[in-house]
Amino acid sequence: MSHRYVKGRRYEYYVASLYSQKGYFVRRIAGSKGPFDLVAIHPEKGEILLIQVKKRGPIRLDERKMLVRFKGVYTVKPIFYVQGQAEEA
Repeated sequence: MSHRYVKGRRYEYYVASLYSQKGYFVRRIAGSKGPFDLVAIHPEKGEILLIQVKKRGPIRLDERKMLVRFKGVYTVKPIFYVQGQAEEA
């Protein structure tokens, strides 16, 4: 693992802990090459945050556009997947 990767991962965990302390359920997308590194869900607020973590800026325009396209209203469907069978809650 490169030193840069380790520092970036450490910063992602730090940001995740900040949101956890605010009541969010946070999950890191390991090895993310996509538009976001963390997903933070606040059940009481009905809020889902997709977070791109950067230790330094600026955020490139293409990165910003890719993340912003997720903004909007979504339907959430709980799915239980057990032994090859998917069941919607």
